Amino acid sequence: MMKKYSLNSLCLLLAVGLTFGCATTNNTSVDDVTDNGPYCANDTCAAGPSQAPDPTKMGPFPVGVKTVILKTKDHRGRPRTLRTEIWYPGVLGTGDAKKYAYDLKADAKAELPAAYEKVKDAKTPLVFESDAHAGMDLDTAHGPYPLVVFSHGAYSIRFQSLFFTIFLASHGYIVVAPDHQNNTLYDLLAYGYDQGKIAESAADRMLDGDFIVDHFINENKDPKSFLHGAIDTENIGFCGHSFGGFLSLYEGGRNPKVKAVISFAPETEILPLWKVKPETFPVPFMISAGEMDKTLDYEKQTHSFYEAASAPKYLVTLTRGGHYSYSDICRMDLSALAKELDYSDGADALSDGCGTENIPYDLAHKVLRHYGIGFFNYYLRGSTGSFKYLDQASAAQYGKELKYEYEKGKDTTK
Repeated sequence: MMKKYSLNSLCLLLAVGLTFGCATTNNTSVDDVTDNGPYCANDTCAAGPSQAPDPTKMGPFPVGVKTVILKTKDHRGRPRTLRTEIWYPGVLGTGDAKKYAYDLKADAKAELPAAYEKVKDAKTPLVFESDAHAGMDLDTAHGPYPLVVFSHGAYSIRFQSLFFTIFLASHGYIVVAPDHQNNTLYDLLAYGYDQGKIAESAADRMLDGDFIVDHFINENKDPKSFLHGAIDTENIGFCGHSFGGFLSLYEGGRNPKVKAVISFAPETEILPLWKVKPETFPVPFMISAGEMDKTLDYEKQTHSFYEAASAPKYLVTLTRGGHYSYSDICRMDLSALAKELDYSDGADALSDGCGTENIPYDLAHKVLRHYGIGFFNYYLRGSTGSFKYLDQASAAQYGKELKYEYEKGKDTTK
């Protein structure tokens, strides 16, 4: 359960610079916390009953990162491997001082050698710096932390949306993201796009979602796990993009352990096949997509689901948003890699949200952090004050770039 913070607790506020999508570490003492109060650093405090930090800014925690290999079964009972990223609140002064960089070539070699053979000689830059730090100690003093699972889009990658996952971890969450085997960027590079495998992947993803939630609940119980006792298992969220957006709504609709859901640019029309219906959706959810999405139709997939759904519900519409406004793909410029490797269809698809006609990706990311982290802070960290980031007045600062509506319904916060 979340700790109840004192209303009159004092924070030690520290000035620190911010970089795009990331936190900057410093030499601050790890003891910057008051008795019975929230953890505070970098001019902000962790969200809680007495704190409602700005969700567009990095939270008080430095972020650690760890990659683990999980073994499960697919829908046919065959062995299945989920290469999974964990981002977590860390302890300043521990771990690698350098920011962790994602190297697509090295990652492909470790996960799918056939994909590495395709990219090993690529001239397009394939190393992307993040704001997490490898080897950092988990901050066990200020937990337990809500768990949020992030699911990537079809033929994408577990670290496709660092702008959101790392920011979320900095606000006091343990965020985990699996690569959905046979439906990753590496499968696309190695074998090309295969529409026929999408349905099969949906069946596997639904098992993945349940497995990941249960696995980390068990990790919390395991004295040998570095996550032992660190997860608030009463407050679990699910988030995803595109095909992962479908999975997030599936988990919210079917898994009673999931308490709140965010779905970015999702596929929703197939949800009724698994008895997930918007009018009886059981948990608070936020759904967001761009009106200029060329991959999944905004009206059919997003707006119609919201209109039919029961409250609490939130709709964040990027008027000039595209499908990949919800990822770091525009920043990574993977379309350049697709062109170099002569994946013309892939290059066209990856431009959906990255063009001059679209909202600048950094502004889109600010909007999504604003509402997404504000939403999770409200529903998973008990920060009732964070509703000021979710009310109608909050949208005015984004002008015509944003359409926003919500129905709060019955208050389900603790």
